[in-house]
Amino acid sequence: MANPLPNKHVVAHQVFEALGEGGCPVCRLGLKAVWRDLDALSYECVNDPVSRAELRAARGFCNYHAWQFADEIHDGLGTAIIYRDITNTMLHVLGAADLRPASLAAQLAPQQECPACRGLERSCRRYLDTLLEQMSDPSFRAHYVACDGLCLPHLVEGLQRARSWRDFDLLASAFAQRATALADPAGADAATLAEALAGARGAVHSFEAPSLEGDTGAWDMDRLMGKADPQAGQPPCPVCSRVASTVDAWLAALSADTAPRHLCNTHTWRLLQVNKRPGVAGVLAPQAVRASQRLQGLKAADVRVIGDAGRLEALLGRPRMRRAMKAAAQTLLPEAPCAACALQAAVENETVTAILAGASAGQDHSALCVQHFRLALMLASSAGQAALVVESETAALRTLQWNLSEYIRKQDYRFRHEPIGEEAGAPWDAIVQVAGGKGLREQRPGLHVHRQDANGKP
Repeated sequence: MANPLPNKHVVAHQVFEALGEGGCPVCRLGLKAVWRDLDALSYECVNDPVSRAELRAARGFCNYHAWQFADEIHDGLGTAIIYRDITNTMLHVLGAADLRPASLAAQLAPQQECPACRGLERSCRRYLDTLLEQMSDPSFRAHYVACDGLCLPHLVEGLQRARSWRDFDLLASAFAQRATALADPAGADAATLAEALAGARGAVHSFEAPSLEGDTGAWDMDRLMGKADPQAGQPPCPVCSRVASTVDAWLAALSADTAPRHLCNTHTWRLLQVNKRPGVAGVLAPQAVRASQRLQGLKAADVRVIGDAGRLEALLGRPRMRRAMKAAAQTLLPEAPCAACALQAAVENETVTAILAGASAGQDHSALCVQHFRLALMLASSAGQAALVVESETAALRTLQWNLSEYIRKQDYRFRHEPIGEEAGAPWDAIVQVAGGKGLREQRPGLHVHRQDANGKP
């Protein structure tokens, strides 16, 4: 077979091939790039001063990439080295003279973006830009139309940066047709629909992050939290445990009649894991219908008029065209935050408040993960109440620091004859303590946001 893209650079061929493999090519290639970065970190950069400094500033990986590093790279020693460094940093913060709760919470927060998230965004941007560059090639355009094309999050980015109205129209029309077909109950496949609407699992971080100060007023917390029973194998942080059980129970009960207007990437894929109803695709189908309707409505917008300026487009129409395309693309952003993220924030607020009240009454509690420790500092009603959780958190981090040091020491051949104790699970305990239980949504910088008004408010 003749080369469909002669004289093109390597990345163009990668995008062309990824289109033919099904799903969003930007998601697919971005995820591969992140895996390579994590693998390279494990083999080459764990002791690199620059990499370690970045991880310290970020307070480790985000929740998703921390667990990806543990589950896919399987580097216990590298994990222990990374998280002992981060634990030392946090203990240094806790030991500083300034123990004001707000100051502590700010210093314990990530000071920069997760390195893996930053790499993912950089890679996705490169692959998306390459895809847009190749749209001038007739063979590439034909191939794009014949394949699945971009997921909705990357489509929104692509439409905002399209190089012409013709490209904008092709991208929008292709997704509108696909969304209409996927929303058909007769042939809906939940996994395919999830990837089209939210991106591949872990490839979009994410439409929004939950607020650390959740509003419980919108939820019947007694009913939701009473319905959710903590399950075996959940993380030791009592807030993570309660969040996991409550959000999972809510997702498992969703149906087409109770479908939320929007779910983020994390909770879209969690929905498919916990909701075993035959019609789970019906929960997502309304989102596909709305996206298709909005895209079809764009054909009547004044973007078309600007784009049809022809020869004048390059001289006068291009700035106006770009502004109009960006505004049109932003109408595809979610109208509201992810409903599961909002529930998570409400559960966190409720549970941490109860833990603080219990601590004031002399009740013991398990150590909190760092994110929920920060929330406790922010919600504490007094300096004395904050001091109680600081004391328990400091003790837990010191124990973790010791176990990580022992784990690292016993990887040395000179000490491998020594018996292994509780330090055997220290690398994974560190991820639970620092990044939180698996699947926890964090307040971290994200790739996309939900729709905002002219004042920047949702």
